[in-house]
Amino acid sequence: MLRDMVRTRWKTIVILVGLWLVFLFPIPILPFWGIHLDENTLETVIIISLIVSIPFTFLALFINKGEHRDSEINKS
Repeated sequence: MLRDMVRTRWKTIVILVGLWLVFLFPIPILPFWGIHLDENTLETVIIISLIVSIPFTFLALFINKGEHRDSEINKS
């Protein structure tokens, strides 16, 4: 079941993991954009990104377009 979910939604999973890494580890990316962070700002960004990533991770894992439920109803 997990293998099928990964096969059908791999693009979404890659995008979410990429965004999660960008928000969690912004230090290598931000100097390219000309943004310099001090320690207090970096700590705030990490805390906010961790809090925000939890519901979006669950959303990506449990989102359902109704295809699975319809196929079970049609079988019975």
